[in-house]
Amino acid sequence: TGGVLLQLGVHGFDLIEHLFGPIEQLGALTAIRMPQRRLADGSVIAVRAPDHALVHHQLCSGVPVSHEILFGEVAGTSRFRLEV
Repeated sequence: TGGVLLQLGVHGFDLIEHLFGPIEQLGALTAIRMPQRRLADGSVIAVRAPDHALVHHQLCSGVPVSHEILFGEVAGTSRFRLEV
């Protein structure tokens, strides 16, 4: 399962390509940082897919890009932030 990469990361990949051009290659480190998650109804579930990823892209232009994706963000933080 792709976890955070497939649920949130794909939007960042799309944005990177839209703004800066095609991605030639990438590498990623993933982890489960919160092994349990409490749902709105109070129940607790075990997390089995990565909830945090650090991705390094190499664009076709040669420009390197770092991309961090996580589910465990602090409430009230900017969900999508881009630093150029």
